Amino acid sequence: IVGLAAGIYVWDKVEPYYTEYNKFATDAVDNSNYETFRPEETTFIYDSDGELLVKLRGSQDSAYLEFDRIPTEVIDAFVAVEDRSFWSNPGIDIKGLIRVGVDAVRTKGAEIHGASTITQQLARNIFLTHEVSLERKGKEMLISLKLTEKYSKRDIMEFYVNNICYANAFYGLEAASKGYFNKPSSELSLSQLCYLCAIPNSPEYYNPYKYPERAVERRNKILKDMYGLGYITASEYH
Repeated sequence: IVGLAAGIYVWDKVEPYYTEYNKFATDAVDNSNYETFRPEETTFIYDSDGELLVKLRGSQDSAYLEFDRIPTEVIDAFVAVEDRSFWSNPGIDIKGLIRVGVDAVRTKGAEIHGASTITQQLARNIFLTHEVSLERKGKEMLISLKLTEKYSKRDIMEFYVNNICYANAFYGLEAASKGYFNKPSSELSLSQLCYLCAIPNSPEYYNPYKYPERAVERRNKILKDMYGLGYITASEYH
């Protein structure tokens, strides 16, 4: 009886916020479509002989890849290091969120981070800010659940790979591949692909131009995680 009473009390306090955040999430996802997740792409101008004359871009450099053109190694790398339950979760990691909730209560709201699935990261990048608050986290979770209902996992992975920042104004894997290695992602080695996958976790911290050793260290972690999950062989890992 005491537990039930406590639950009713908590819900009475939380319900107004849930209603507000849920409406925000519903409107955001309902009004989205595939174009919502296509960043502004870089325009290339060539001469009659096919030589590149000018590359025009806005504040970010992007080139979009459909799911079937994203290297499998990249998909496996992000699943291994960012969201191991990606293919089966509803957009959020329940166990991880419980841990975050406990930390938030323990620190009186000072720590409200972690346990963000790939879908949550996508929700934050497209619909929200990076403000650290319970409101943003609540909206992020609800948007993620609704994204998973509306779009397939392949869609969400495609949107994610093409919208995350790889530092230095490179948005999307292909832009980063051409920017850092001067070649398309389809021509990169496993090591190079994992190097790129290391950056989005914290683009400034892993900025290859400023802290290449940090990017290499995280690349090594990604390779280790991929090997541990059976995504790559021992020879590929070593």
